Amino acid sequence: MRNHQPFLPSNIHDVFDSSSPVLRYYQKYLSVAKHASKAAAIVIVSDDVINKRWNTLGGKYEGFKVYLAKDANKPESEHNVMLVSRDVAKVLFNDQVYNPLASPDIDLEGYKTYELDNVGIDLEVGFELEKFPSWNVIGMVPGNDPEMKDEYILVGGHLDHVPLSRGQVVNGADDNASGCAGVLEVAEAIAASPAKRSVIFCLWTGEEPLRGDHCMGSKFFLENSPVPVEKMKAYINLDIIGRTRPDNEKTRAHIIGSTEEMLPHVEALVRPINEQNVKWPIVYEVMATSDHMSFLAAGIPAFIFFSGFHGDEHTPRDDPERIDYEKMEKLSRLAFWITLELANGTKTLELTSNEP
Repeated sequence: MRNHQPFLPSNIHDVFDSSSPVLRYYQKYLSVAKHASKAAAIVIVSDDVINKRWNTLGGKYEGFKVYLAKDANKPESEHNVMLVSRDVAKVLFNDQVYNPLASPDIDLEGYKTYELDNVGIDLEVGFELEKFPSWNVIGMVPGNDPEMKDEYILVGGHLDHVPLSRGQVVNGADDNASGCAGVLEVAEAIAASPAKRSVIFCLWTGEEPLRGDHCMGSKFFLENSPVPVEKMKAYINLDIIGRTRPDNEKTRAHIIGSTEEMLPHVEALVRPINEQNVKWPIVYEVMATSDHMSFLAAGIPAFIFFSGFHGDEHTPRDDPERIDYEKMEKLSRLAFWITLELANGTKTLELTSNEP
């Protein structure tokens, strides 16, 4: 396994490293918040580890959140939250009725509130709102049937990825360069042999939840579609198609997923196509995350090709040399044959809970 060492000198790396125990403080916040429904603010006192690195916290806690422009001002929390040093806490609780520094593990269930004597806190929270473009990439192969060309099959995958992880670049070879490559391969094949229905190929931005919204690119597309949404007959999502989940390693089986109601219809469509063509082991599972959910929410039948979580996603270990290229090629072929069937067939998937 590759040993990812910090590229920058340690004194600089510490300033920007995201590996400080932020999660631990978030968990503390959640624990306190459920007991503080009427609190004006929540003050969390840092521990000895953070105190030693207090001067480097700026690079860790100044983050950003990404939303669609129309949602950018929605509130994230009902509480103002502060992380303060122990020196500040000593000033706040000096000569008070109760000093949490003396009993940091107090049971919140049994805690009795009181007013601080001769102490006040002024909290000022600021943020900057920046608008910036982040592009979906959309292309279409027009259908060749006079009556069916105004109906659409869509194939897509997300092109965005996550920021640095512990100071290291996260290449995202499987999540989701693999899916993007699959979309391009299907597009090239359909362009060489157009179908009756038009096929739209989509590379989405804003799928990853970057401390904000999720699946923003596909949601924006559906809200601003260049073609009638009611004419979209199905969406195929390729999100992570180049690896294998650990419990499927022996067979290298791949996952095709959708909602519980949609899954029987998807399996009835995919199984005979797979058996006739690539013959790859497929596991059918309920899978309710990624861009196909935007389409299902809009009433469009949709499903996902998915490797399954293997532990390297969203880490610096998601590198090209770990991709199973034979599997990725076979699954891209399967996605092509399914797309062709949907684009040429007289029937498409139905968004119902009835058996097909």
